[in-house]
Amino acid sequence: MNRYYLTIIADKIHLERGVSLPLAGFVAQRVVRAKDEAGAIQYAKIQLLKDWKISFNRDNKAGTPQLEIFQCSQIKNPFKRLKLENDYLFYSTEDEKSEGIQKATDGFKHWFIIR
Repeated sequence: MNRYYLTIIADKIHLERGVSLPLAGFVAQRVVRAKDEAGAIQYAKIQLLKDWKISFNRDNKAGTPQLEIFQCSQIKNPFKRLKLENDYLFYSTEDEKSEGIQKATDGFKHWFIIR
C-alpha cells in the first residue's frame, strides 16, 4: 500500500458565520493509504463526505459540497508520520481560497518530499 497526500477543494457550501460573507467552500488536506492514485482519490472523497455529514451538514444551507481534487501526490518519505494540522481551511472569497490552496501545497512540499 502506498501513501498519498491529497488537496481537495470543496465548493458550493453555504455556512452562516455572523458576518456579511458566509463561508462558500473549504480546502481540505488528507493523507490516505491506497493501492494506486485512483483508489486514493476515491477513498479520500468518501471519507471527506462522511466527515462533512457528521460535522457540518446540519448547518450547511446549500447541500453536498462539490469536490475537486487539486493535488494527489504519492508520499515518498517512509519516515514521515501521517498527521496534518488542519482538517478544513474555510474560505469566503477567491483570495482566501487561493491562500488555503497555497498553504496546503506548501505543507506537502515542506514535509513529504525527500531532499
